[in-house]
Amino acid sequence: MFTVSGVRGVVGDSMTPEVALNLSTAFGSWLRKGSVVVGRDTRPSGEMLQRAVTAGLTSTGHDVIDVGVTPSPAVAYSTKIFQAVGGVIVSASHNPPEWNALKFLGPEGMPISESDVQAIRDQYTRSAFTYASWSSLGKVYPRDVTDAYIAAIIRNIDVEAVKRAAPSVVVDPGNGAGSLVTPYLLREIGCHVTTLNASVDGFFSRPIEPTWEALEDLARLVVALKADVGFAHDCDADRLVCVNDKGEVMPEDIGLAIIVDAFLTSGAGGVFVTNVASSLMFDDIAEKHGVKVVRTRVGEAYVAQKMVEVKALIGGEGSCGGIIMPQIHAARDGVLAAAKVTEILAKRGVRLSELVLQLPRYHSARGKVACSGVDAERAVKALKERYRGKPLDLTDGVKVHGRGEWVLVRPSGTEPVIRVMAEAKTPGRAQELCDRFLSEVSAILALKKGET
Repeated sequence: MFTVSGVRGVVGDSMTPEVALNLSTAFGSWLRKGSVVVGRDTRPSGEMLQRAVTAGLTSTGHDVIDVGVTPSPAVAYSTKIFQAVGGVIVSASHNPPEWNALKFLGPEGMPISESDVQAIRDQYTRSAFTYASWSSLGKVYPRDVTDAYIAAIIRNIDVEAVKRAAPSVVVDPGNGAGSLVTPYLLREIGCHVTTLNASVDGFFSRPIEPTWEALEDLARLVVALKADVGFAHDCDADRLVCVNDKGEVMPEDIGLAIIVDAFLTSGAGGVFVTNVASSLMFDDIAEKHGVKVVRTRVGEAYVAQKMVEVKALIGGEGSCGGIIMPQIHAARDGVLAAAKVTEILAKRGVRLSELVLQLPRYHSARGKVACSGVDAERAVKALKERYRGKPLDLTDGVKVHGRGEWVLVRPSGTEPVIRVMAEAKTPGRAQELCDRFLSEVSAILALKKGET
């Protein structure tokens, strides 16, 4: 899969060392001269693919700054502070462990645009590679950026407030790259931290995607330890899911909503940017603060680029809990989100379960149907025609609006599936909407092409 979210595939099948080598050679041939930052998550295939990436980049004359195993947002931050011309993240984020991916960054750690992706894809497809001579090949420079990345986040946290509160936190990084950063960051700002699934040996004790089902152990441990909050990441720590003090796994939107509400309460920012899959609670929060909400396609690249365009000071994707604060970097960041939620709880002196009650409340349901990209587009096209008379948002797939509710049907940018998300004011209504549209999608896909 070749999208702004990266080039993804199953290792040993559609993602091989040869593919990684040629992709990075195409990227290096497309980039202007300068150094490139490369980092990866904890997947067993990561080191193999990173070596191929390094070979491709150095063969095109680029020095490589190797930051090793580290969260994806730390790679973006490194690209910015080292003034590199680009970056490559070897990570399939929330996908299962048999998957891996290459995600390309531009200067300042910005995700590259869709037109840039197409240009790189064209060079890759045509094998239009520009190799350096033997005397101008790139070199590799290992760098540990953990301390600098942690320090950058701490500069944006009220550390004294956290130290006074000394909250108890349980962190479940899912054996991913966040294991090397989030627990240490939270301890440094004054938290009592307990970790779960925090080894980085390439084995995953729970599913990589931090879903409700995957976080049952974290929820139980939060209750058993009487902790104030629990945090969970995916493999590259660009996502965050919160567990409250009662052991309830919160929807992904909650962490971002808490941060955005606090940020706008301070009087900062006139625009908040998020994607079309994020909750209606953001519209309610923005209205309370007199701020405009701008929505984009799903994917941090679209959000980050729109933030630059409208000069937004805060943005993120509620659908996965990640926050983007451009004063640090332009990437979706689950580590930063965990620190900000901790800070807000400490300053307000409340538990997460209490703070959530102060937010607008909606309920969501989601599902997916396996299919090819072509069939996914066919289903979306059929739904656009079927609901032509309804209030529609066609920013990404087709989103059907109702009063205080919506359903979004869109092809995934990270898996060969079509996703269905619904939100409503009650859990039953959200599930009803989701089930109905899942059935409609399945029925459309069951028809032969041309019969929709």
